[in-house]
Amino acid sequence: MIELSKKVGSLFVIGFEGTSVSPELRQLMTDYHIGSVILFSRNITSAEQLKKLTTEIQATAQEVGYEHPVLICLDQENGVIRRITEDITLFPGQMSQAATNDPSIARKIAEATAIELKNLGINWNLAPVADINNNPENPIIGVRSFGDQPEKVAQYVGEALAGYQAQHMISSVKHFPGHGDTMVDSHLAVPVIEKSLDELKQMELVPFERAITLNCDTIMISHIIFSSLDSQPASISKLLITDLLRDELGYKGVVVSDCLEMDAISQTVGVVEGSYQAFNAGADLLMISHTYEKQIAAMDHLIAKIKQGEISEQRLEKSLERMEQLISKHSIDFDFELSSFEKKEHEELAEKAYQMGCVNMVPSSITSPLITEDDKIVVLFPDEKNLLRVEDIHNAYDFDKIFKELTNDTTFVTYNHQGLIDCKHEELLTTLGQNDKIMLFTVNVNMNDWLVNFSSQLILPTVHFVMRNPYDLDKLSLPNRLAGVVMFEPTQAVITQAMNHLDDLTYFTGEMPIRLQDN
Repeated sequence: MIELSKKVGSLFVIGFEGTSVSPELRQLMTDYHIGSVILFSRNITSAEQLKKLTTEIQATAQEVGYEHPVLICLDQENGVIRRITEDITLFPGQMSQAATNDPSIARKIAEATAIELKNLGINWNLAPVADINNNPENPIIGVRSFGDQPEKVAQYVGEALAGYQAQHMISSVKHFPGHGDTMVDSHLAVPVIEKSLDELKQMELVPFERAITLNCDTIMISHIIFSSLDSQPASISKLLITDLLRDELGYKGVVVSDCLEMDAISQTVGVVEGSYQAFNAGADLLMISHTYEKQIAAMDHLIAKIKQGEISEQRLEKSLERMEQLISKHSIDFDFELSSFEKKEHEELAEKAYQMGCVNMVPSSITSPLITEDDKIVVLFPDEKNLLRVEDIHNAYDFDKIFKELTNDTTFVTYNHQGLIDCKHEELLTTLGQNDKIMLFTVNVNMNDWLVNFSSQLILPTVHFVMRNPYDLDKLSLPNRLAGVVMFEPTQAVITQAMNHLDDLTYFTGEMPIRLQDN
């Protein structure tokens, strides 16, 4: 008979420090048989190292007597959320995929992503995002969403699920009941949404209902309070997990909590008590991504609650049964190898998807090149790294490579949310008077009051490159915006592609997947 500690441990998703199996992880696998491991960029240095790590995790599991392979997951959403950035094909994120106006792109990218993850020993991707970004001020979802229309988001979520299912890659539809209409990052505080259940059914729940009809593997629960339904965050709410998701919407699969060390839980009920409350509310898998001591304490607390009769053995067995069904549903192949042919296909798919998924903002009246070799140009570029705690990528740029085609008469000025970095305000205004055009790059104007206030002084003809949030187009009062392109992610590869087509930005054929004000 399996020990109670190992039954409970199999229902935890655990993160750890280091790029190999740490002593703490080995101990958790030995004593508790933890069922799942979550990886972050801190665990990954290269494809070769990652493959070695995932192999070591599975070997450790066999060594200590596991009956099933360990589920190894990460957030490879593509776009702005990637845990693997080297030695893997970089695909556009979800809003860019929706901008292609071709739902099959989402399926092809999900399938290609699954193939490349399997090649590295990953069997569970925490994607797709089913949130509808119907709040332009949302600080956490934004371009991670397929858009602001429920039916379109549902359609693309369905296509992505089909891609993962075709490759037997476990997926997670997130963040139930919907994180798209929040003003707060749940990593930092508890967001509150006041919508009624009827309002949620017309908007937020639509993509999740589609995913349920398609037998999605897992659904991740957010830490948002839906105040008209419950005073507790969704992740610890029986009304939302059991009554709504399971009983009313009919979901039979695995429910996984978002990380319980996020401030919305850790700074309120606490990680240990939050784990118990999440399980008691109906979650099957409990995620604790960082702290070894809290991981141990949470598992021991759950074991104690079961021994005390506050959680029934029947309730525990039901979650174990769901996990058994999930694992048996997927043939987890550890000898999978990515072929050179597949790799080439994926690279071609990525190039096509970026071309179709970036949106050009070039008026039809403009027929000549926006930037010519005779132009004297000022480039305004943001010195912003990762914007949110969920992003652990720090984008670095090789300006020589990005702007190699520009003329020698180019002045580079960087800025951040506090103002200019390279020069003073007056110096820039003087510089503008000596030049012909501005190339303005923005990441998220909503977080930059300085730029919003300063933009009215950018009086030269301006080509605007929106590197992330398309709502930037609404936020800036540019007196003379010629044109531009919305790229949805601030990565060197996409910016370089835009610079390579500067003579004709109509190369990009995307259609805006969200509604903007008239510009």
